[in-house]
Amino acid sequence: MMMRPNPANTQLYLLLLRSTESRWHELPDEDGDAETSAHADLITALQQDGRLVYCSPLAHPAEGALVHFRDGQVQVQPESIDADPIAGFYIVRCASRDEAVALAAQIPDAAYAPVLVRALMDVPAVDGTMTETPQGA
Repeated sequence: MMMRPNPANTQLYLLLLRSTESRWHELPDEDGDAETSAHADLITALQQDGRLVYCSPLAHPAEGALVHFRDGQVQVQPESIDADPIAGFYIVRCASRDEAVALAAQIPDAAYAPVLVRALMDVPAVDGTMTETPQGA
């Protein structure tokens, strides 16, 4: 896979989206379509200005797993469906935390659930870290 370096003076941020299952069941189709369209518009804008690294919705929590390694044994449990399960994420390239926060506020989900903003740590000695961006992402 072709990789291009992260431009100087920028940091990668994870914008973690939360949602509730009940919200999606109660959301009228036209509102869901409008929200999907708003995400698509934001994704297009972030791609055009080079700030989007990657984004994706996540499958239903029932399809996930919690994996622990304790006492020499692998333990797998179903993912709990808490009040606000993780629904998706954006990885974006920003010049500052304030810029990442401003982008998070533009995500449609921020109108009804908090969006977590976290900087990704730079680990230059480890190949495959997100300090480099997949071409076309």
